[in-house]
Amino acid sequence: MFVLVVDDNLLSCTRLINQAKAAGWQARAVGPGPEGLTMVRQHRPGAIVVNLAAASHDAALFIQAIKAEPDLAPIPVLGFCGHREVRRREAAVTAGCDRVVTNSVVSADLPALVTALIDASNRVGQGV
Repeated sequence: MFVLVVDDNLLSCTRLINQAKAAGWQARAVGPGPEGLTMVRQHRPGAIVVNLAAASHDAALFIQAIKAEPDLAPIPVLGFCGHREVRRREAAVTAGCDRVVTNSVVSADLPALVTALIDASNRVGQGV
């Protein structure tokens, strides 16, 4: 499986990519905006992990752009941010983010979160 990490923070990108690779997945980090959307369109990742608090982009707009395209909309999106960033969480959910967790939760066990998100997405896709 291929996991795309959308983040502008080198430390969190590295940590998340290392977790994905340790789970046996392919992973790549990308910046937000047109570059990120191009990567999603070209590679159709199994899941997208987005830093909702990244300084260089509006994560909600990025998620909204993905969910607006019928071919991309089914890709599960996991967002993460600080526990006090209520507005960012709400904006991400409104944009179509499938799940939002705190920084500490995503850091603790990314593989389990992504697996659960994909499983839930597959159940919905199968009408379960």
